[in-house]
Amino acid sequence: MDLREYQERAAKTDRNPELSEKGMMIPLLGIAGEAGELLSEYKKYLRDGDSHTLFRERFSEELGDLLWYLSNAATKFGLDLAGVADRNLAKCEGRWGPLPERAPFDGVLSAAVQKAPRRGWAGVLGRERGRHLGAFRPDPGEGRRRSCSLVG
Repeated sequence: MDLREYQERAAKTDRNPELSEKGMMIPLLGIAGEAGELLSEYKKYLRDGDSHTLFRERFSEELGDLLWYLSNAATKFGLDLAGVADRNLAKCEGRWGPLPERAPFDGVLSAAVQKAPRRGWAGVLGRERGRHLGAFRPDPGEGRRRSCSLVG
């Protein structure tokens, strides 16, 4: 499914389609709320590790909810979501150069994301403009309490 089709179908499920202040605020507040729920699921995964067996399912659901509210906000403000995505990628390419050639996304998380919050607790936090932002590792002697420290 492409973003235009998604936006059209999502608009048909809007229970408050009016362009009133209430109708315009609902998707904006929804974006904030769903972003919080997405972070909450990841927090649980960091805290509970592999015992959070429904992480991928719940994370996917929260991403879907967030996508719906983003689409709804774009619709209410007269924006084409596919156009927003195209312009955003053009901005990123202008800032960081052309996007590198990569294999198509196959639904598998990157190795760093897959391994980072799991047993062993070691992983990369991220990169910005090719520079490491940091990493984390387990604190020794913490046992089941699951804590970690940032590593330079």
